Parts: sequence; structure tokens; C-alpha cells
Amino acid sequence: MKRSHFLALVLSLLIVPNVYSQGTNTYFAQRPATGDNAGEIKVSGTVKPDAGWTPTGSGFILVWPTGGGSTKNAGINVDPKTGNWHFVNNNWVDAIAGGLTSGKEYWCVVICNVQMGGNQASLATDAAKVTAK
Repeated sequence: MKRSHFLALVLSLLIVPNVYSQGTNTYFAQRPATGDNAGEIKVSGTVKPDAGWTPTGSGFILVWPTGGGSTKNAGINVDPKTGNWHFVNNNWVDAIAGGLTSGKEYWCVVICNVQMGGNQASLATDAAKVTAK
């Protein structure tokens, strides 16, 4: 290895802080799913960040048509203790993304925010296909 390459590698390791949160963000079984009302889908799941990182309590659903098009998003609540999402008034419910075209297939990703000290990061689910009711 050339001396200049070695020096660049060492400097990059010293300058770039290690603030990247690793962990998992996954849907519960049979989620995402077609919603109960026209133009809706529903999601629920859990985020499990690495040790030292905790959920901030917030995140969002990001949805876009499988053939391309505009994205839509909706905020979600994340329990900072368990990492489970979505809950309302301490009752676990599905998060709903509405205003979609009934019968149309969408890609869905849920992104949860996590923190450690003053550092923040986001963990995303895998993209999953779901059809709006």
C-alpha cells in the first residue's frame, strides 16, 4: 500500500465518527396489509437498534406506487421502551397510510428514528409490496 493511501485511510478513520446505528426494523407477521377502508394500507412492527441506541418515539411510513410515481408518507409512534410501532393511547394498533388509490399496488417502507447521546440515525424496514383497499 502506498504511503499516501495508508495516510488517507488512517485520517478517514480518525475524522469520521462512528455514529451509524445498526439494528433491525421489521414488520409484524402479515404486515404490511391491505387496509380496512378504501385507499388504505396498514403496518405494524418493531425496531431493535444495537446496544446503546434507543428509539426516539417517532418515525414514518413511506409509500409509492410499484410502477413509479409520487411518494406519500404518514407519521408513526414508536414505543421508546419496546421499539414496537404503532400505538395510540397505549393501545397497539396498525399505522394507517391513507389517501391511496384503491386496488393499486404500492411499495411500503417504515423508517424509525433512533438516538445515542446527541447522535441520531434511522433504521428502515425492507421495502414490501402491498395493495391498497
